[in-house]
Amino acid sequence: MIRSLRRALFWALVIAVGVGLADAFGLFGDSIALAAGGVGVAIALLNGGLSALGAVRRPPVGSSGGWSAEASGFDQAVARPPAPTVVPEVVQQAERLAVLAQATAGDVHFRLRPVLRDIAAELLADLMAVELDGDERAEAVLGPDLWEVVRPGRPAPDVRQAPGITAEQLESFLARLEAIG
Repeated sequence: MIRSLRRALFWALVIAVGVGLADAFGLFGDSIALAAGGVGVAIALLNGGLSALGAVRRPPVGSSGGWSAEASGFDQAVARPPAPTVVPEVVQQAERLAVLAQATAGDVHFRLRPVLRDIAAELLADLMAVELDGDERAEAVLGPDLWEVVRPGRPAPDVRQAPGITAEQLESFLARLEAIG
């Protein structure tokens, strides 16, 4: 049905253009009425065909109109790929440090401990006027578990491959430091 409507529209357009060109070049002579009538009929056919085509193609009210929510192959081909997630280097280092600290006691002492000491020393000095390396109040503020890791003079572990700290201990240390700041 749509094919026949398209064909009728095509021929109506051809007739309208042909009659208009014939009139423009004076092929009808003085018979302008014939040309005007032909153009009028062609325009009426074109208008009616477009209306009919619109009625046939118009989806029912409340339907999706034949469109699906899925992207077409063309849409998928021209769509930009999602931008890769960029994780800042500092965050990557912190994640590596957390994983390593959970692995071995050597990593806790040689990798995590210096970072925790720097953070604790800065927070205690700036916010509480407490020195990490010479004030007994530092142990009370930090708590016994965190103090054991950051205390001055802490010896290196005898067995570096011994288990490190747990994720819960690391979270506890960070929560304590955040509470100070």
